[in-house]
Amino acid sequence: MSDIYRHTDYRTFLKEWFEEAKKAHGYMSYRYLGRKLGLDPGYLVKIFQGNRHFSEQQVPVFLKVLRLDPQEAAHFQEMVRSTKARSRSMESIRVESMLVPQELEAELV
Repeated sequence: MSDIYRHTDYRTFLKEWFEEAKKAHGYMSYRYLGRKLGLDPGYLVKIFQGNRHFSEQQVPVFLKVLRLDPQEAAHFQEMVRSTKARSRSMESIRVESMLVPQELEAELV
């Protein structure tokens, strides 16, 4: 699976995850994923292309499909908030908060 910590935009992570899922599972498609998530496949395409966002209420549904561990799930949620941040200062604060776990991990190793 794609390394979630290399991403700051959840949509680029989702796109990469989707491409890997298609290679691993022939049945994976926007239509299939849309049914699992309860979303229109066309809307999913727009999300993956970076043209739309999904709501924070939809995050738990995505997390279930992505099967992320708790730390990765927290990072994903922070990416959603950061990507949707209206001001650049708020976005930079959120991006910095996403980088902290990696710095701690580096110190532990």
